[in-house]
Amino acid sequence: MNGENSVWLMSETAIILFTFLLYDLANGVLVSILGVLIALIGYWLLSGQIDVPTEFLLLLPVYGFILSAVVFLSHSERVIARDKLIAARALASSIAHEMRTPLLGIRLDANKTRDHLERLSAVNQWAQERGYDHTLSDRDMVALSGALQRVDKHAVAANLVIDMLLTNLRDESYSQERMKFYAIASTIDEAVGRFQFRPGERELIEVRVCDNFIYQGVEILMVHVIFNLVKNALRAVAGGDGQILIEARTTSAGHILSITDTGPGLEAATLPYIFVPFVTGHAATGGTGIGLSFCRRVVEGFDGSISCSSELGKGTSFEIRLPIVEAKRLDAADAASALSSPAMPQARSGG
Repeated sequence: MNGENSVWLMSETAIILFTFLLYDLANGVLVSILGVLIALIGYWLLSGQIDVPTEFLLLLPVYGFILSAVVFLSHSERVIARDKLIAARALASSIAHEMRTPLLGIRLDANKTRDHLERLSAVNQWAQERGYDHTLSDRDMVALSGALQRVDKHAVAANLVIDMLLTNLRDESYSQERMKFYAIASTIDEAVGRFQFRPGERELIEVRVCDNFIYQGVEILMVHVIFNLVKNALRAVAGGDGQILIEARTTSAGHILSITDTGPGLEAATLPYIFVPFVTGHAATGGTGIGLSFCRRVVEGFDGSISCSSELGKGTSFEIRLPIVEAKRLDAADAASALSSPAMPQARSGG
């Protein structure tokens, strides 16, 4: 339409390439087709002719070559991602095998020590009564018992993390049998309480539970979702005076758990890909690109959704939307809990 001018040819080629870089393959093809149609309509309106220009037909091989190149590059990226996933599965399986044995040993030793703790307490009491030095106080005995309980709890949590990692990498779904009802405030407290904060980090976080809603899921998985999002938020505000807000609220559309930071924000071009496995914006600080893809998988397994909004210079917000649990399902769960343990019925929150 312009005499096959070389400058126009190079410009069109660059525009098409930028279009595919900006969008994924399907949207890039759609935008390119729309652009061509708009160009043809503009030509017909300005020239008064309803034919397809010869110059346009001569450009079709160029368009075909560009499309073929983009498809090839897209396929190569998928192959690389698939190979990474296969390698991660093999590595995770090896690590799981090597870790389960010592974890089992830790649990057995902790439980065995706890079984002997009562006798140790009696011996310690006997020694105190006879004035022996270097005995343990009652407070020390309570602390020792609590430490053994925490060791067992951490070993169980580590095993669950291994199961979680293997389930995520093997693309297995979370069974409904594992899902129970939990109060979001209890889950947030568990996550914040167990997170390994560095000095000064805990003070950056504000927890605001506007509505202590009930959700159905696996609490340990939701705890690790919060872990991942808090870890990303702390990376974003590292070295500055930023703040992090964990907020739970309920709207007419569903329950919302959001984690917002006042860090530097993310580039708009990065947002469509942050939940893609092995895509990370924190490679310089040790990010692997697995955390957010895991978060999406878990939340979607709970019939929810997760989204991210960000603005450069203002911060980033991750929003988890969970469905409102019907009252009759909660009543049925309470009834089942009461039947299974009539002397001490379980709380609805599960926390």
